[in-house]
Amino acid sequence: MNMIENQKYRISDLKPLKNHIYLVKIDDKEYKLHEETILKYRLLKDHEFSNLAEIIVDNETNILYSKIRAYAIRYPKSSYELRLQLKNKYALDDITTDNFIERLKYEKILNDNLYCESLISSLKRKGYGENYIYNTLRQKGLDTNILIENDSSVLEHMIAKQLKNYKGLPLAKQKEKLTSYLLRKGYNYSLIKEKLAEIFS
Repeated sequence: MNMIENQKYRISDLKPLKNHIYLVKIDDKEYKLHEETILKYRLLKDHEFSNLAEIIVDNETNILYSKIRAYAIRYPKSSYELRLQLKNKYALDDITTDNFIERLKYEKILNDNLYCESLISSLKRKGYGENYIYNTLRQKGLDTNILIENDSSVLEHMIAKQLKNYKGLPLAKQKEKLTSYLLRKGYNYSLIKEKLAEIFS
């Protein structure tokens, strides 16, 4: 796009579309500008300006941030996960990535502490043990220096449910299968051994 330095541009029309986007007619050309761009540069009808190139570049950033913001709201992630996605999917530089992450934190859309608490609760409800939960937190770049206690009632329910699948098998085989299953779910061997001793006593 060839833009002459200090050339004057004039907004002849401005219409709202959707998702905070406006169709703005500048001289004889139309541009889709984000609401933030409109407000920042006060782009109202009949407004004249000369920094069109700057506005176009800034607008691309605003549109991308709006897209990422909507994604972060719909699919909660940790700061670490989102940072990787911004670099890998959008090939953003470190400065832009940092700015986006900080904006999302400021808007309270990105909150590692709340996400961590929610994730732990969700994994516990699904019957996962502390080893699995710690590994998941580590993969997501979240704090692992927290105490995670297994819910005995959840574990007992899981054992009772799995035992129905092993009905008719020798006790030793039932214990073996239960142990393998619970280890895969992330429970400590010592806890599994203790619970099975209670059940099969």
